Amino acid sequence: MSVANCALTRQGSTTTVRVEQMINICYQFKTETQNDLALPYAVTIDGKVLTEHARRPKVLGADRKIKLSVPTGSEVSLFLNSDSYPRFRNQPVFAVKAGYDDVLVNIKEQYGRLGHVKPVLSAPLYCESGNGKRTETYDAQLTGDIWATISHKYTREEADSILPRSLLPAIRSSILEIYTGLDQPSMLIEIIAQGDKSAKTMQIIWAAGFDENVRKNTSYCPLLSEVLPRTHPLAYASLLAEAYQAGVTKLSLSSGWRPMFGSIVHRSGRGLDVNIIGDDMQEFKMKRTHAFASVNKETGKARSDPPASNSSNGKQTTDSKVPGSIASGATKDLRTRKQDGKEPEVMQRLRDNLHSNNAIDQIFDPWFMDVNTHDKVTPQPNMQRTQIETKHSDHLHITISDECLL
Repeated sequence: MSVANCALTRQGSTTTVRVEQMINICYQFKTETQNDLALPYAVTIDGKVLTEHARRPKVLGADRKIKLSVPTGSEVSLFLNSDSYPRFRNQPVFAVKAGYDDVLVNIKEQYGRLGHVKPVLSAPLYCESGNGKRTETYDAQLTGDIWATISHKYTREEADSILPRSLLPAIRSSILEIYTGLDQPSMLIEIIAQGDKSAKTMQIIWAAGFDENVRKNTSYCPLLSEVLPRTHPLAYASLLAEAYQAGVTKLSLSSGWRPMFGSIVHRSGRGLDVNIIGDDMQEFKMKRTHAFASVNKETGKARSDPPASNSSNGKQTTDSKVPGSIASGATKDLRTRKQDGKEPEVMQRLRDNLHSNNAIDQIFDPWFMDVNTHDKVTPQPNMQRTQIETKHSDHLHITISDECLL
């Protein structure tokens, strides 16, 4: 506290009035794996989330800083990544208490299996900042283990409350087993006959490299009990429901939640990747071998001379949508002309169905790139020119959202 003297003119005396001193606190992030990572965050001061973060987290901006001004004596901490969403917020990290000096917290992302580094601050260094003022400077690491801490692990009860009631019972019960804990990285979904659809079995396999990034960057994070439940339940539900409708009998999942590679989509558990797909006729490993014509979402007609890449500049972005029924929404005919037979029909059917799913925001695959499935912009052929195109030359990716997601 600072002290101010006030003169009381009637008595000709003075009294001491204590005035609250405000301290500047700055969190500065260096995310080595992606410089412009759109990291969601919410700030707490003395255990209370800031009003402007109460209903929705903010996103780290281009300057990579979170700047605050708080009264001396206040304790500040952060909720990050999917743990910053209002219904979670269980893991406050990088707490600091404001003293009499301004505070700078440098948070640097670190690759590798570094042991159980805690999301706490080390002893500060004091730096002179001019005018007789000092800055308390702290250094902290953002490791794979800390990413796991700030990535929400869904429970069976949470999954049950999130999954649409319209989901087929066999698919629903199978997805719930993921959040109970599978005993092997595969499952068979036995679906009874539905109307004009005969009984079907879908085989789901988690590929050997599904948790590769996790294993390289965490001390202990088992695939079945810790990795799989950190992928959003709607990602599994949307993919499996539409795969069934498309006649898919086999899916190999190559990536879901991962801590230290790519955009925030996978790190927050909103992305799911498929590298092998099959139906009753064939099974294939995805690989782009030819560019296809683009498709107009309104007419469903292919264009022989597609426009250049859209305005997304390769950034994965998501808009918040409230999903209804898994298969709800106006169906858009997105089938392409079969120009050379390189893209199997089952892939075309699956893409059509995924576009009709309100919970899905983005679809990237070896043949087409759709940054926003809800707009009227034509999906672009995957021409293998940009980084995001080459990254999706061998798998299908979907991004999902719900009312709490960015």
